[in-house]
Amino acid sequence: MKLNFSPCVFFVVIQTVLLFIGCNSNNSRNNKSYFDITKIKVFENVLESVLSSEIIDDVEYITLESDSNSIIGKIDKFLLTDSYIYVMDAEQSKRIFQFDSNGSFIRVIGNYGKGPGEYQKLVDFTICELTNRIFVLDINRKLIIYDLHGDLLSEMRINQGDPLSSRILSYNNELYLYTGRGGNYSSVYSLVQLDSEGNQNIGYLKFENYPNHSISIASPIYVINGNLKMFDLFEGVLLTMEQDQFKEEFLFDFTNRTIPVDVLCSFDKYINNIHNYSMAGQYFVEGLDKTEHSHPKNGLVEV
Repeated sequence: MKLNFSPCVFFVVIQTVLLFIGCNSNNSRNNKSYFDITKIKVFENVLESVLSSEIIDDVEYITLESDSNSIIGKIDKFLLTDSYIYVMDAEQSKRIFQFDSNGSFIRVIGNYGKGPGEYQKLVDFTICELTNRIFVLDINRKLIIYDLHGDLLSEMRINQGDPLSSRILSYNNELYLYTGRGGNYSSVYSLVQLDSEGNQNIGYLKFENYPNHSISIASPIYVINGNLKMFDLFEGVLLTMEQDQFKEEFLFDFTNRTIPVDVLCSFDKYINNIHNYSMAGQYFVEGLDKTEHSHPKNGLVEV
């Protein structure tokens, strides 16, 4: 399925694609004025209905071929190029599938296993269209590099970041690694540019200034209109790279409606407090009554 989005869909994507499942409650970010950053109140007009035709210009459906070699149990990530469709199923089939632009199955990229060029648990993958390379991140801190035919080219070790929550992205023929967590895994930066050996070349966003949190599905680094972006969901800040530096572009004001991290990360607190929260997209939102079970309209607080 190929979507051509109008500009305003970007804010819908921020709400619906990114998940926050993290337990690092370190919010030691330096005090800083946000007067020069555009603030977006996420829930300000959320009760208003929006027609899909208002945010999507065109929809094209592509049926992916399904046979004994291309059975997808769960789509954890998919990427589109001009020629191919890639689907990663990390949990069930444990494979990355390659289809052509018409949805016909071509091949599986790599194999599950412990040998050279094999992966034991898929964490993430990215594609560099400039060099026709596929980069696959394995939980064992192994970055495996294939060509577009699925042939193994090389592999390297990644000696930093949380091996489960790290994310990889190819941008302008460079590889960027979101490190997942910092303090527990000796990473100094939230985001690093990797050299050809898998080591840090350039570091961005020190943890003391930009506290980082683990994620389980969506990547906080992506490219929009040719620009590298990073979204810190817990801080609600969207950052854009300009002249090899990240600058804060937007501040998303969730009006304190996300579930507190100390509750999210404590099973007992979570169970005892879950009836006070509802879901809006992928966000927890406070209920109307914090003492009794309630059913707020559309899962949102009346302000």
